[in-house]
Amino acid sequence: MVTPDLSLEELIALLSSPEGKLRDDLAYTEISERIGAGLLDANLAELGDRFTAGLLAPTIEARSFSSLGLTCVVGRLNRIDELPRGVALRWAKNLIDWYIDEPDERGWTEELGWLHSVAHGADALAALGASSSLTGDDLEQLLEALASRLLSTTKVFLDLEDDRVGRAAALILTRPELSTDQAVKWLSPIAVALAKGEPGAVPAWVSNCLRTLRVLYIAADRGLTDAENSTVLVLPHGATVCEAVVDTIKVASPYSV
Repeated sequence: MVTPDLSLEELIALLSSPEGKLRDDLAYTEISERIGAGLLDANLAELGDRFTAGLLAPTIEARSFSSLGLTCVVGRLNRIDELPRGVALRWAKNLIDWYIDEPDERGWTEELGWLHSVAHGADALAALGASSSLTGDDLEQLLEALASRLLSTTKVFLDLEDDRVGRAAALILTRPELSTDQAVKWLSPIAVALAKGEPGAVPAWVSNCLRTLRVLYIAADRGLTDAENSTVLVLPHGATVCEAVVDTIKVASPYSV
Protein backbone atom coordinates (compact mmCIF):
# COMPACT_ATOMS: atom_id res chain seq x y z
CA MET A 1 0.00 0.00 0.00
CA VAL A 2 1.22 3.48 -0.86
CA THR A 3 1.76 5.55 2.27
CA PRO A 4 2.55 9.29 2.56
CA ASP A 5 4.74 8.95 5.67
CA LEU A 6 8.01 9.88 3.97
CA SER A 7 8.66 12.40 1.24
CA LEU A 8 10.11 11.32 -2.08
CA GLU A 9 13.37 13.08 -1.22
CA GLU A 10 13.63 11.14 2.02
CA LEU A 11 12.95 7.87 0.24
CA ILE A 12 15.57 8.53 -2.44
CA ALA A 13 18.10 9.32 0.29
CA LEU A 14 17.28 6.01 2.00
CA LEU A 15 18.14 4.11 -1.19
CA SER A 16 21.75 4.74 -0.16
CA SER A 17 21.27 3.50 3.40
CA PRO A 18 23.64 0.77 4.64
CA GLU A 19 20.65 -0.73 6.47
CA GLY A 20 19.06 -3.27 4.16
CA LYS A 21 15.57 -3.05 5.62
CA LEU A 22 15.47 0.72 5.22
CA ARG A 23 16.90 0.59 1.72
CA ASP A 24 15.01 -2.39 0.34
CA ASP A 25 11.89 -3.06 2.40
CA LEU A 26 11.03 0.60 2.94
CA ALA A 27 12.59 2.99 0.40
CA TYR A 28 12.66 0.85 -2.73
CA THR A 29 9.29 -0.75 -2.02
CA GLU A 30 7.63 2.61 -1.42
CA ILE A 31 9.20 4.28 -4.46
CA SER A 32 8.23 1.38 -6.73
CA GLU A 33 4.66 1.44 -5.45
CA ARG A 34 4.31 5.19 -5.97
CA ILE A 35 5.71 4.94 -9.47
CA GLY A 36 3.56 1.94 -10.32
CA ALA A 37 0.44 3.71 -9.08
CA GLY A 38 1.14 6.65 -11.39
CA LEU A 39 1.63 9.08 -8.52
CA LEU A 40 4.96 10.29 -9.89
CA ASP A 41 4.13 10.45 -13.59
CA ALA A 42 4.89 14.17 -13.74
CA ASN A 43 8.39 13.57 -12.36
CA LEU A 44 9.50 10.43 -14.19
CA ALA A 45 12.04 12.06 -16.52
CA GLU A 46 13.68 13.87 -13.60
CA LEU A 47 13.65 10.70 -11.52
CA GLY A 48 15.26 8.71 -14.31
CA ASP A 49 18.05 11.26 -14.57
CA ARG A 50 18.57 11.18 -10.82
CA PHE A 51 18.75 7.41 -10.75
CA THR A 52 21.23 7.29 -13.63
CA ALA A 53 23.34 9.86 -11.79
CA GLY A 54 23.15 7.56 -8.77
CA LEU A 55 24.99 4.90 -10.75
CA LEU A 56 28.13 6.97 -10.08
CA ALA A 57 27.59 7.10 -6.30
CA PRO A 58 30.49 6.10 -4.01
CA THR A 59 28.73 3.15 -2.39
CA ILE A 60 27.49 -0.09 -3.91
CA GLU A 61 24.19 0.25 -2.07
CA ALA A 62 23.42 3.51 -3.82
CA ARG A 63 24.63 2.36 -7.23
CA SER A 64 22.76 -0.92 -7.24
CA PHE A 65 19.50 0.49 -5.92
CA SER A 66 19.71 3.41 -8.31
CA SER A 67 19.55 0.85 -11.09
CA LEU A 68 16.43 -0.63 -9.48
CA GLY A 69 14.88 2.82 -9.29
CA LEU A 70 15.64 3.29 -12.98
CA THR A 71 13.93 -0.04 -13.69
CA CYS A 72 10.75 1.25 -12.04
CA VAL A 73 10.84 4.54 -13.95
CA VAL A 74 11.44 2.87 -17.32
CA GLY A 75 8.76 0.27 -16.63
CA ARG A 76 6.19 2.95 -15.93
CA LEU A 77 7.19 5.01 -18.98
CA ASN A 78 6.89 1.89 -21.10
CA ARG A 79 3.40 1.21 -19.78
CA ILE A 80 2.20 4.71 -20.62
CA ASP A 81 4.31 4.75 -23.81
CA GLU A 82 6.07 8.00 -23.03
CA LEU A 83 9.77 7.11 -23.13
CA PRO A 84 11.42 9.12 -25.92
CA ARG A 85 14.17 7.40 -27.87
CA GLY A 86 16.78 10.02 -26.97
CA VAL A 87 16.08 9.65 -23.26
CA ALA A 88 16.09 5.85 -23.46
CA LEU A 89 19.45 5.90 -25.24
CA ARG A 90 20.97 8.31 -22.72
CA TRP A 91 19.86 6.21 -19.79
CA ALA A 92 20.97 3.02 -21.52
CA LYS A 93 24.47 4.40 -22.09
CA ASN A 94 24.83 5.43 -18.45
CA LEU A 95 23.49 2.10 -17.28
CA ILE A 96 25.78 0.08 -19.55
CA ASP A 97 28.84 2.12 -18.59
CA TRP A 98 28.15 1.35 -14.93
CA TYR A 99 27.03 -2.24 -15.34
CA ILE A 100 29.94 -3.68 -17.26
CA ASP A 101 32.52 -2.11 -14.93
CA GLU A 102 30.84 -2.46 -11.51
CA PRO A 103 33.45 -4.15 -9.30
CA ASP A 104 31.14 -5.26 -6.47
CA GLU A 105 29.43 -8.51 -7.45
CA ARG A 106 28.07 -9.47 -4.03
CA GLY A 107 24.47 -10.63 -3.82
CA TRP A 108 23.28 -11.04 -0.24
CA THR A 109 25.45 -9.99 2.71
CA GLU A 110 24.70 -10.33 6.40
CA GLU A 111 25.96 -6.81 7.04
CA LEU A 112 24.25 -4.87 4.22
CA GLY A 113 21.44 -7.13 3.04
CA TRP A 114 20.80 -7.30 -0.70
CA LEU A 115 23.30 -5.57 -2.97
CA HIS A 116 22.86 -7.70 -6.09
CA SER A 117 24.27 -5.33 -8.70
CA VAL A 118 24.50 -8.04 -11.37
CA ALA A 119 20.82 -8.93 -11.00
CA HIS A 120 19.57 -5.37 -10.55
CA GLY A 121 21.47 -4.11 -13.56
CA ALA A 122 20.10 -6.95 -15.66
CA ASP A 123 16.58 -6.00 -14.60
CA ALA A 124 17.18 -2.42 -15.71
CA LEU A 125 18.54 -3.53 -19.08
CA ALA A 126 15.48 -5.73 -19.57
CA ALA A 127 13.19 -2.79 -18.78
CA LEU A 128 14.95 -0.62 -21.33
CA GLY A 129 14.77 -3.50 -23.78
CA ALA A 130 10.98 -3.30 -23.61
CA SER A 131 10.91 0.31 -24.81
CA SER A 132 9.03 0.68 -28.08
CA SER A 133 11.39 3.49 -29.09
CA LEU A 134 14.46 1.25 -29.40
CA THR A 135 15.66 -0.26 -32.67
CA GLY A 136 17.26 -3.62 -33.32
CA ASP A 137 20.70 -2.02 -33.18
CA ASP A 138 19.87 -0.48 -29.79
CA LEU A 139 18.63 -3.79 -28.44
CA GLU A 140 21.76 -5.53 -29.66
CA GLN A 141 23.83 -3.16 -27.51
CA LEU A 142 21.83 -4.17 -24.45
CA LEU A 143 22.52 -7.84 -25.17
CA GLU A 144 26.21 -7.09 -25.66
CA ALA A 145 26.27 -5.42 -22.24
CA LEU A 146 24.91 -8.59 -20.64
CA ALA A 147 27.62 -10.64 -22.36
CA SER A 148 30.31 -8.20 -21.23
CA ARG A 149 29.09 -8.38 -17.66
CA LEU A 150 29.18 -12.17 -17.68
CA LEU A 151 32.69 -12.26 -19.11
CA SER A 152 34.02 -9.85 -16.50
CA THR A 153 32.61 -11.56 -13.41
CA THR A 154 35.17 -12.73 -10.87
CA LYS A 155 32.88 -14.47 -8.33
CA VAL A 156 30.65 -17.48 -8.93
CA PHE A 157 26.99 -16.50 -8.77
CA LEU A 158 25.46 -17.53 -5.45
CA ASP A 159 22.11 -15.74 -5.41
CA LEU A 160 20.39 -16.67 -8.68
CA GLU A 161 22.06 -13.93 -10.66
CA ASP A 162 22.22 -16.38 -13.56
CA ASP A 163 18.42 -16.57 -13.56
CA ARG A 164 18.08 -12.80 -13.66
CA VAL A 165 20.67 -12.24 -16.39
CA GLY A 166 19.30 -15.11 -18.45
CA ARG A 167 15.76 -13.81 -18.13
CA ALA A 168 16.87 -10.28 -19.06
CA ALA A 169 18.49 -11.59 -22.23
CA ALA A 170 15.39 -13.63 -23.06
CA LEU A 171 13.08 -10.65 -22.53
CA ILE A 172 15.16 -8.48 -24.85
CA LEU A 173 15.17 -11.30 -27.38
CA THR A 174 11.36 -11.28 -27.51
CA ARG A 175 11.56 -8.03 -29.45
CA PRO A 176 10.74 -8.52 -33.14
CA GLU A 177 13.03 -5.64 -34.12
CA LEU A 178 16.04 -7.92 -33.68
CA SER A 179 17.16 -9.70 -36.83
CA THR A 180 18.19 -13.35 -36.72
CA ASP A 181 21.84 -12.32 -36.81
CA GLN A 182 21.40 -9.77 -34.03
CA ALA A 183 19.66 -12.33 -31.86
CA VAL A 184 22.77 -14.50 -31.69
CA LYS A 185 25.76 -12.33 -32.61
CA TRP A 186 26.15 -11.07 -29.04
CA LEU A 187 27.03 -14.64 -28.00
CA SER A 188 30.17 -14.66 -30.14
CA PRO A 189 32.50 -13.04 -27.56
CA ILE A 190 31.43 -15.65 -25.01
CA ALA A 191 32.08 -18.48 -27.48
CA VAL A 192 35.50 -17.07 -28.35
CA ALA A 193 36.45 -16.70 -24.68
CA LEU A 194 35.29 -20.22 -23.82
CA ALA A 195 37.28 -21.64 -26.74
CA LYS A 196 40.45 -20.26 -25.16
CA GLY A 197 39.96 -22.29 -22.00
CA GLU A 198 42.80 -24.31 -20.57
CA PRO A 199 42.93 -27.33 -18.22
CA GLY A 200 42.50 -26.58 -14.54
CA ALA A 201 39.97 -25.07 -12.18
CA VAL A 202 36.90 -23.58 -13.82
CA PRO A 203 37.02 -19.76 -13.62
CA ALA A 204 34.03 -17.98 -12.10
CA TRP A 205 33.12 -16.29 -15.37
CA VAL A 206 32.98 -19.62 -17.18
CA SER A 207 30.60 -21.09 -14.63
CA ASN A 208 28.47 -17.94 -14.72
CA CYS A 209 28.29 -17.90 -18.51
CA LEU A 210 27.33 -21.56 -18.76
CA ARG A 211 24.64 -21.37 -16.11
CA THR A 212 23.17 -18.19 -17.52
CA LEU A 213 23.05 -19.56 -21.05
CA ARG A 214 21.24 -22.65 -19.81
CA VAL A 215 18.56 -20.36 -18.37
CA LEU A 216 18.37 -18.60 -21.72
CA TYR A 217 18.04 -21.91 -23.55
CA ILE A 218 14.97 -22.87 -21.49
CA ALA A 219 13.34 -19.51 -22.17
CA ALA A 220 14.16 -19.66 -25.88
CA ASP A 221 12.75 -23.17 -26.11
CA ARG A 222 9.62 -22.80 -23.96
CA GLY A 223 8.96 -19.06 -23.86
CA LEU A 224 8.71 -17.10 -20.64
CA THR A 225 5.84 -15.75 -18.59
CA ASP A 226 5.10 -12.04 -18.58
CA ALA A 227 4.85 -11.19 -14.88
CA GLU A 228 2.23 -8.50 -15.48
CA ASN A 229 -0.45 -10.44 -17.33
CA SER A 230 0.68 -14.10 -17.16
CA THR A 231 0.89 -14.44 -20.94
CA VAL A 232 3.69 -16.49 -22.47
CA LEU A 233 6.24 -14.45 -24.39
CA VAL A 234 7.90 -16.17 -27.33
CA LEU A 235 11.30 -15.41 -28.79
CA PRO A 236 10.86 -14.82 -32.56
CA HIS A 237 14.22 -16.45 -33.25
CA GLY A 238 13.97 -18.98 -30.44
CA ALA A 239 15.14 -22.00 -32.41
CA THR A 240 18.17 -20.13 -33.73
CA VAL A 241 19.00 -18.87 -30.24
CA CYS A 242 18.77 -22.41 -28.84
CA GLU A 243 21.16 -23.68 -31.50
CA ALA A 244 23.59 -20.85 -30.88
CA VAL A 245 23.50 -21.41 -27.12
CA VAL A 246 24.27 -25.11 -27.55
CA ASP A 247 27.14 -24.33 -29.91
CA THR A 248 28.49 -21.85 -27.36
CA ILE A 249 28.34 -23.92 -24.20
CA LYS A 250 29.47 -27.23 -25.65
CA VAL A 251 32.95 -25.81 -26.14
CA ALA A 252 33.46 -25.67 -22.38
CA SER A 253 30.81 -28.13 -21.20
CA PRO A 254 30.78 -31.13 -23.53
CA TYR A 255 29.03 -33.33 -20.96
CA SER A 256 25.93 -31.13 -20.86
CA VAL A 257 24.95 -31.25 -24.55
